[in-house]
Amino acid sequence: MRSKLFSLLLLFLLASCSSDDDKAIASGDGSFVEFSLDGEDVAITKRNTDFIANENCDRIYATISHISDDQTLRFRMEFELMGTGHIDNIRFVEYSDNNRNYNTVNFQPAETFSINNFSYDAATKQLYFDFDGDLYDIDDQGQKKHISGKFQYYSANSVECGFFQRHVTADDGSMHFTRWVVNTSADWVLYQFYSDNGYLMRIYSDTDIRNVSPGTYDLASGDNVRIELYKYIGETKATPLQPLYSNEWEFYDCTGTITVNSQNLQPFPHTTGTFSFQATDANGNIIFENLSGTFEM
Repeated sequence: MRSKLFSLLLLFLLASCSSDDDKAIASGDGSFVEFSLDGEDVAITKRNTDFIANENCDRIYATISHISDDQTLRFRMEFELMGTGHIDNIRFVEYSDNNRNYNTVNFQPAETFSINNFSYDAATKQLYFDFDGDLYDIDDQGQKKHISGKFQYYSANSVECGFFQRHVTADDGSMHFTRWVVNTSADWVLYQFYSDNGYLMRIYSDTDIRNVSPGTYDLASGDNVRIELYKYIGETKATPLQPLYSNEWEFYDCTGTITVNSQNLQPFPHTTGTFSFQATDANGNIIFENLSGTFEM
C-alpha cells in the first residue's frame, strides 16, 4: 500500500513539473513564450529557453534564447520595437545552422513581419505581443524563415533615457517612424526619419532647427526649413548594412507648410512643430492629398 501511494505521489509530482515547464513560466509570475519555426511548434520549457525584456528611451528590447533538449536546434531571437509596438528591427540567429543570420527586410520591416496585440504598461512594466512573419537570410536572399508566436513578460527592466527621443508622427497613421539619423554639412542640417512601411521623410534646415525662429515656413518658397518625402521601391531584401541607393527610392514633391511652434530647453534642448503638405509623384499623381502631423526633434 505504501509503495502504491509513493508511486502515485511520484506520478503526480512528475505531471506537475511537466505542466509547469510547458508553460515556460519565469519566476512563477506568468511570463511565457510560444514559438513556431517554419510551421513547426518549438517545445519551450524553463529548462531550454531564456527570455527577457527591457525598456529604454521609448523602445522595447525583447530576447528569446533557446537550446532544444537534444541540442539540434539552437537560436537567439531579438526584437527591437517602438513603445507602440512598431518594428525597428527583428533578428534571428540560428546557431545550430552555421550561425545563419535572418533579419527583417530593409526599410520596410512591417511589409513582411507583423507585431499584433501589442501592450506595454509603463507603470507595471507588463509586456505582451504576438509575432508572425518572414525573416530573410542576410547572406542568401533566397532563404527565409517563417516565425510566429507569443511573448509575455512581467516586470520588464526599465532604464532611464539619457537623451531626447526625436519623433515624427503622421496624423492619419499612414506611416510610423521608428528610426532617425542626423546628418550635417557646412550648409544645412538634415534629419532623416524612416518608417516601418518604407517611407523616408527628410527635414532640412540651413541651421540647426533648434535655432530656427518659431513661425510657419512655405515648403515651396525655398525657405530655410523644408521637407522631402520618399518611398522605398527596391527589392525585398535584408542586408547587414542598408545603403541608400537613389534608384531604390521614389521622390514625392511636397507643397505645403512646416511650422516651428516652440524651442525648449527641458528635459533636453528640442524643437516642436507641425507640418501639412500635399505629396505628388513625378507624373503629378497625388500620393497624399494632405499629409499632416507633428514633430519633436
